[in-house]
Amino acid sequence: LHEEVIDLCRTRPWWPHVAGGIIDPYAGGNHIYAGLSPVEVWWRHGRVPITMAPRFEVEDVINRLQFALRDPENGRSHITVSPECKRLLWEMGHWRRVMTRMGLGKPSDNNCDAIKALAYYVSAKYTESAQSGVNAHGIRVADYTIGGGTKSGVSHADRYRQVDRRDF
Repeated sequence: LHEEVIDLCRTRPWWPHVAGGIIDPYAGGNHIYAGLSPVEVWWRHGRVPITMAPRFEVEDVINRLQFALRDPENGRSHITVSPECKRLLWEMGHWRRVMTRMGLGKPSDNNCDAIKALAYYVSAKYTESAQSGVNAHGIRVADYTIGGGTKSGVSHADRYRQVDRRDF
């Protein structure tokens, strides 16, 4: 399956610019029924280095994503998302926590694949920044643009819709 995805990606105009990727920390390692891990397949078949995202507690990952979407100190978003990222934008509007008798519970496993991918990316960048000596409040997971390319003469605000943090 990974080889098919790599082959499809190779047909896209952005493929020559792919420098690496991040994978779910629970999916990137070796699997019982597979000869190679996804990390190895992406390297051998696509020459793309894939890193497994750090294994944080779900609430920590959500907190990092919330910070990137809306900095609590100034309300500013550190991420802009292209309207071309339709699945991510749809998930942002539909993902919820599981409702329990006690109120809101753990995050739902439904409608969250794109959100998790973004959260793993943000967590990896957060960890990178922290390891480089930047303190947690000075970390600028910013300013990342997810999807789409740059267009000269057009501001980020005009080009992309800011993602709202909603119920994360």
